[in-house]
Amino acid sequence: MLQRYSLKFQAIRSLLSEPPWPLVLSISLAAWFAMALLGHSNSVTDLCVTASGALLDQSWRALQAALWLADPANLALSWILMLIAMMSLVLVPPFRHIWYRSMKKRRARAIACFLFSYCGIWLLFAPLLVFSGILIQVITELLNIPSWVFAVSVLVFWQTTPWKQHFLNLCHWTPRLSAFGWAADRDCLRYGARDACLCIGTCWALMLLPIAVHAHHLPLMALSSVVMVVERLKPCRPVRWYPPAWKWGQYFADWLKRPPVRSTTKLQATIVHHETKQA
Repeated sequence: MLQRYSLKFQAIRSLLSEPPWPLVLSISLAAWFAMALLGHSNSVTDLCVTASGALLDQSWRALQAALWLADPANLALSWILMLIAMMSLVLVPPFRHIWYRSMKKRRARAIACFLFSYCGIWLLFAPLLVFSGILIQVITELLNIPSWVFAVSVLVFWQTTPWKQHFLNLCHWTPRLSAFGWAADRDCLRYGARDACLCIGTCWALMLLPIAVHAHHLPLMALSSVVMVVERLKPCRPVRWYPPAWKWGQYFADWLKRPPVRSTTKLQATIVHHETKQA
C-alpha cells in the first residue's frame, strides 16, 4: 500500500516537473497571492435594502442599487485575477499542444494569439456572469435564504446534465495548426476562441459559485479550481445524465479496483518460478 502511494506521488511529481507545469503553477500561485493580498472579490459589498412594495419591485430596486454601487475597475481587476488563478492550470494541455505543434521561432507568438482570443471571449462573458451572481445575492437576500443554497443547487444540477459532459468531452479535442504565416495565427486565434467557449460551457456553474457566495469567496474559488483541473485531466465519458457525485464516486471506485503495484524483485521471482515449473 505504501509503495502504491509512493509511486503515485512520484508520478504526480514527475508530471508537475515537466514544462509548462512549473511556469503555469507559478503564475497561478502569484494570482492567488495577489487576490489574497488585495482582498478583491467579484461580488459587490453586502447591501441593506429597505425598499418597500411587492417582492418584484424590491428585487428590481435592490438590483439597481447593487449595479450602481459596483466599481467597474474593481470588478475588472478581480475578474482578471480570478481568470488567471483558476484557469491557468486548465490551459496546460492546450499550451503543450501549441508548443509542440508550432515552429520553434513561432511558439511564443502562437501562445500569445491563443491567449488573446481566449481571454477576449471570457471578458465578453464576464459581465453576464457577474450580473448573475449579483442577481442571486439580491434575490436570496430578499427571500431570506442563504445564497449558497441556490448556487450549489444550480451547480449540482449542471454537473449531472449530459450537456456538461458533452462540453467536457469536446475540451479534449485538439485542432490541426498551420506552421507558417497568417494561417498559423488564425488557427491559434480560432483554437483559443473555441477553447474559451468550451470552458464557459463546462465551468460557468463552478465560476458562478464563488461569485454568488460572498462570505467564502477564496476557498470556494480554490475548490472550483481543483474540480475543473481534475475534470479536465480525466478521459472522455459517455454523454448522459449522471446522479450527483456519481462521477467522483466512480473515480474513487476505479482507483480502489486497481491492482496493487508489485515490486520488480517480486515480479522477477514470479517469472523465474513460473519458468522453473514449465521446465
